Amino acid sequence: MAPSQAGGNGSDFDLNRAVNEALDARDGVSDYEITESGIEHVLVKVTETTEDGGPRVVLYRVQHEPRPDGTDDVHWEYLGPAADGESE
Repeated sequence: MAPSQAGGNGSDFDLNRAVNEALDARDGVSDYEITESGIEHVLVKVTETTEDGGPRVVLYRVQHEPRPDGTDDVHWEYLGPAADGESE
């Protein structure tokens, strides 16, 4: 994902909101749930639509890193398929 200009060096950056906005705008996402939330990272369980139209549930770790220039960088790390009961 591209760096965000919102937030101003992390002090007022809302990572949950940034994740929600990114997933709402992403094609192929049918559902998602933030399963763990912190100031600098969140874990999110995403249901994506595969090329054959079926669902695929995967996990991402999303990290926020404030930059010295006052912008915010958001990194998405693919963790793999979600195990059954992952969010419980």
